[in-house]
Amino acid sequence: MRCTLQEKNSATPIRWDTTCDAQILSYVDEDDIKTFHSLSLVNRTWCQLAIRHLWKKPFSIKKGSPKNLYKIIPIILSYLDEQQTSVLKIQKTKVRTRSSKNYMTPPSINYPSYIRQLDFNKLFSLITEWINKSHRPKFKKNYFIKNSDKFTFDFSIFEEDEEYELNFSYDRFIERCCLKDQEKLAFFEYIFKIIIAKSKGIEKLFVEIYHEDNEIPYTIPKDFFGYIFRLKDVARCFSGLSEFTCEGNFHKASLINEIKKYSHEIKKLNICPWDRNYVNDLKPKKDLKELLKVQKNLKSFSFSVDSDIENNIIEKLSFDRVYFDEPINALGKIIYPELEELIFFNCVFLNQSIDMLKEFFKKNGNNLKIVQLNQNNSDIPGILDYISKYCFNLNDLCVNIDNQSDVDSLFKILQSKNNLRLLNVGYCNNDKPKFKANEFMKEFTEIFSTTKIVKLDISNWEISLDIFKNFFERSGEFLKVFEGSCIGDKKELEDVIQSTSELHNRILKSFVVIENGEFKNVKIVWK
Repeated sequence: MRCTLQEKNSATPIRWDTTCDAQILSYVDEDDIKTFHSLSLVNRTWCQLAIRHLWKKPFSIKKGSPKNLYKIIPIILSYLDEQQTSVLKIQKTKVRTRSSKNYMTPPSINYPSYIRQLDFNKLFSLITEWINKSHRPKFKKNYFIKNSDKFTFDFSIFEEDEEYELNFSYDRFIERCCLKDQEKLAFFEYIFKIIIAKSKGIEKLFVEIYHEDNEIPYTIPKDFFGYIFRLKDVARCFSGLSEFTCEGNFHKASLINEIKKYSHEIKKLNICPWDRNYVNDLKPKKDLKELLKVQKNLKSFSFSVDSDIENNIIEKLSFDRVYFDEPINALGKIIYPELEELIFFNCVFLNQSIDMLKEFFKKNGNNLKIVQLNQNNSDIPGILDYISKYCFNLNDLCVNIDNQSDVDSLFKILQSKNNLRLLNVGYCNNDKPKFKANEFMKEFTEIFSTTKIVKLDISNWEISLDIFKNFFERSGEFLKVFEGSCIGDKKELEDVIQSTSELHNRILKSFVVIENGEFKNVKIVWK
């Protein structure tokens, strides 16, 4: 790559290699919408480059998201044909764009062609916001049912089956799909149709639908996603999908069944069922198993479904709130030669599943570099000893250490793991430690001083100021990041941080001491 400018006295206009512009933009945070918008106003070249970034994931902007982001909806609607506009009863003035002299003329730039990431939850929310802020005409009760032939989704189901099951179903009642919800579904289908027809390929798809504060933002029929994923451009648009997240309170079987037909290059996959507080989710075991089978490059798989896994090239396994009440294939006799990261979050292990988990560590522990057990270790007796015995190459370890037995097991791990670089002994609630560790800190300090750990988080342990000082005098020479909880005077604590850093000729990059009642929450970073 080369950027070239003509010499100062040359009459030839300055030439700038546009590949340099793209390289410059690669250093801008992809969520920094304000910067990209400003760049789009510089000139035509910068405008074209900035628009590619602005429209890469227009429904998933996290940083500095503008309050009027819903205005992206009428821009996409401007690509509708006359029949679609008529069916949705869109007023021409509601889809006006800056570049359009005729209100219904689509922009000269093919914005949807740059979309690479879709977030269905955000898209539904923006559609809802736009409808609420627009002067929409009123529809007759059976309007969408009578016009069902204009859509891929069959709206007539609401007429044929009064008890049609929706995604948002509760133990005590079934939420009906009202006319307003049908309107949102209609807009979603047409917008989705435009995107997949014009996009050059979706790389990331997020379907995460939950309710908040007992309110349902929109209702979705059981097989809605299954219907719209049968549109003709879906196969081309999703053939290169590399990341797929499907979680929340909705039925997933029909969507997974369609995705497995076209998307065989997924690298990161996340599947979770409904919360247990709601009606039982249709666990798509068969479809999920088939989805896994067709993946060629799967590296990370997170799930909360008791499903079979037969893909042995996986690099990451994550179990979120899984109820292991019977043996499952994922923790069976399979060997994962590429597996480096294993995460358990608030899981429950019963009966034979505990023995199966231990067997899993025996067969796969040697490959693991990252292990996180974000739960009560007493529910899995002896598991830390298995980590100590079979996980020889650990770099990062996160375990909840809050009792004498676990402390002893932790010491064994520290004495046997020469590659360990990160240690986290559990997260504290409300920034207050749960475990009084003073009586164990002398031995911990002696053992820790022999390790190569550079990042330590003992926030869940309560220690005194004297213990804190002794630890850093003995073991603070090579640490790069430290987080902990201490009892003592804030000023004295800050002085200890300064003095022990000077003792080891360390340069402090930053440190913060936050008072939380009698506790002081500390975070230190050295250069």
